[in-house]
Amino acid sequence: MRSGENKIYDLLVMLKALIQVWLFFSIIFLLISNKSFAGNPVEIISDGEYVMGAGETMEVAEEKAKKSAMQKAAEQAGAFVKSYTKVKNLALESDVIEVIANHSMKVDILEKKKTVLGDVDAIRFYVKIRATMTEEEIEANLKKVREDQTIVDAYNRLKAEYEKQDKEISKLKRQLELATAGDKQKIAKLISEEEKKYKANLWVERAQSLHGDEALDAYKKALELNPEHAQAYVGIASVTDKPEEALYNLDKAIQLDENYADAYALRAKILHNILNIKVYSLNETDPAVEQQYHERIVKDINRAIVLNASNKAELYNLRATIYLEKAQSAELERASSHIIEDYFNKALSDIDQAIASCKKTELECLTQYYNAKANAYSGFIYSYYIRKDKTVEANKALSSSQYWRQKAEELHKTLSKEDKEKEKIIETLQVSEYGKLEMEILNDGWRERVIGSLKDLEGKSDNWTLTNGSMILCGNRRFPQVSG
Repeated sequence: MRSGENKIYDLLVMLKALIQVWLFFSIIFLLISNKSFAGNPVEIISDGEYVMGAGETMEVAEEKAKKSAMQKAAEQAGAFVKSYTKVKNLALESDVIEVIANHSMKVDILEKKKTVLGDVDAIRFYVKIRATMTEEEIEANLKKVREDQTIVDAYNRLKAEYEKQDKEISKLKRQLELATAGDKQKIAKLISEEEKKYKANLWVERAQSLHGDEALDAYKKALELNPEHAQAYVGIASVTDKPEEALYNLDKAIQLDENYADAYALRAKILHNILNIKVYSLNETDPAVEQQYHERIVKDINRAIVLNASNKAELYNLRATIYLEKAQSAELERASSHIIEDYFNKALSDIDQAIASCKKTELECLTQYYNAKANAYSGFIYSYYIRKDKTVEANKALSSSQYWRQKAEELHKTLSKEDKEKEKIIETLQVSEYGKLEMEILNDGWRERVIGSLKDLEGKSDNWTLTNGSMILCGNRRFPQVSG
């Protein structure tokens, strides 16, 4: 009899667990899919503090307290972005999620205060913030990151700079405490220099969320504070509309950091744009000039790939384009078929490398380079063999083009089908009814319970509330678990 009761109990426990799992995914779908999220953003309340020591300035100390609050808020925003992207079947790396979360937050200062800690040189700065995040911002930043992987590299690079400076400042503060009168002035000067570098990083960080002239001005302000900030030079090159200015700044960045992979990659692209203008748009068909540009571009691409640049697929595809251009030039110079076909094979091999650089789940990436391979076959390769009256080779090129075009079209259909299925799921969820929602933010996601109605939720917990339909998530707190 007792054994039968245990089995029933085990079944009930299992059933309850299944219901909780169903509720988890249902609520995540509701949170992400419901149109009201766009109008009623998630708001995260967080705080941070920093103790200013001798040699430091109040301006920077306050910025560091604010930075601490933003980091806490970003951790919670990251949990939401992680759930959001999981629902969309996107397998994103943790640093990508971190970038999207940080760039999607709009921050307002709610409270600032400072407290003297016994010593006039020791002051605690406290900052409380509200970070707001909408579905549109998440989608916009997700799109940016998927289209330009250098954004993640830039974020990680700046993050490493902040961490390096924090360690250096901490070391200098310890040295200052133990220093004699003669050394204190020297150490205080070093702390002042580190603070300038910190403020330069802040300008670079601001620039990354700006556009056009505003971004350009922010990068230039960073260089006023720290003329050796390689990332600021690359930033200028990425936003200026003057090719020569871009090249100058990239040269400076590479002089400061010869292992800056994305600087080489960007310089290769800008050089190719200049080549297109000079040779193909202005018809300045000087073979020697074209060859010089090709050599410089390929050299930069090779260096960027060796250094593991973030956009390898684009680089392989660009190098393939260069090889096809070299094949065209070789034909004009009446080079042998062997030389021209060698360029064909190099180009096709690089497109294969671009395809291999795409993850199996990155259907848009695969579609792009399947089409690139189809275009390579149907473009110059096919027309070259036609001009040489090599019918068999021309037909093979045309057949290969059709094969890769078909693969691209099949993937495109798959993408369209997935989009329609998502729309169908969203439509179904928008007419579903759920009860009151209480949740706990965990390191690896969310924990939810549903009881009653959403209207009854306000005022039930001082840890979080609903304000004007917006969800308020309180930073650095654990929400109460509600049994259901």
